[in-house]
Amino acid sequence: MFSGYETLVISHPDISDEELQELIDKLKNVISRTNGESLKIDKWGKRKLVYKIKGLSKGFFLVVYFLGNQDVLQEIDRLLRFNERILRYQTVKIDKKLDIETLREKETQKTLEAPASGNEVIATVETAGGAQEDAAG
Repeated sequence: MFSGYETLVISHPDISDEELQELIDKLKNVISRTNGESLKIDKWGKRKLVYKIKGLSKGFFLVVYFLGNQDVLQEIDRLLRFNERILRYQTVKIDKKLDIETLREKETQKTLEAPASGNEVIATVETAGGAQEDAAG
């Protein structure tokens, strides 16, 4: 049985729509290729960071919800770790109490892109080296 996971990705703030779509397609491909199931992808948009990462004070936030096993996690890590457009990322296991069906995207429903706002979101993210740091978006 697969577990539910969410991956928060902070990419370069100047990422183009084509690069973003390519990243999303690669993530979906990796998840399906390793027998996982992509549930939902939320584009949070550009957000201000609490501290600079690689000299940048903003980042583009993306959250991917999926079902998978250790193979899926390793492949996602491999995909994101060596991508120079990715500033930070972290994958966490979703609580079993959370209803996975509520995260499941309908085939006909498109992911809504959240407009960039001044709201601050604080998240713990994993650096490429594996250390955890607090970041806000």
